[in-house]
Amino acid sequence: MATLRQQLRIPKYGLFYFDSDQSLSILPISKVLNVIEGDRKTAGSLVELYYGSLLLKAEIISVDGK
Repeated sequence: MATLRQQLRIPKYGLFYFDSDQSLSILPISKVLNVIEGDRKTAGSLVELYYGSLLLKAEIISVDGK
C-alpha cells in the first residue's frame, strides 16, 4: 500500500525514447515543453522537449522509477 506522500510525489527524471535517432536518455521532467499525448508522468506519453538546443519529440518510457 502506497502512502499519501508517495502518491503525491512529483517525479524529477524520466527515461525518454527519441525516434529521430532511436536513442534513450534520462532527462529532467522540467525539460518537457509540451505534452502531445498523455501526460508528464505516464509511460507511453508523447512529449516535446529540448535536448540541448533542439526541440525533439520523445516517448516516455518510465518516470522516476515507475
